[in-house]
Amino acid sequence: MGEAAADQGAAKHSRTARSGTGALLLAAAVLGAVVSWWICVVQRVPVSAASELAAVQFGAPIPWITQDLTASPQAAYPSDVRMLLTGNSAWDAPAEYDWGAFAANTLMWGAAVWAVGALLIWLATRVRRSGSRPESQSLRES
Repeated sequence: MGEAAADQGAAKHSRTARSGTGALLLAAAVLGAVVSWWICVVQRVPVSAASELAAVQFGAPIPWITQDLTASPQAAYPSDVRMLLTGNSAWDAPAEYDWGAFAANTLMWGAAVWAVGALLIWLATRVRRSGSRPESQSLRES
């Protein structure tokens, strides 16, 4: 009877660990996509001539949005430009998207988020375990 209870406990722990890992991976993927988009929104790209406005690339580490900003010439060059998110129509700043590069950026940023999340969970577990030791055991180890 004791072995059956132990097996059930181990199986429950395994399911919980798998669902926790899956949730962390899903969260990392979503946050990776958010970071990939956010970088494009805040990124400033240097242009040294008006001719470069025809194909300004946004995204890091791999550019995945190419936008035509010729409808918005700069007063002087060199200049830093930002991605246009609004306008009177889509023709103001037409854009092309490289979804493969977006997926690669999402994976890279998601992996970074996952690594930081896993490290924080590991540290929190260590701190919680060290705080729950009996007083006599922690004195013996000192």
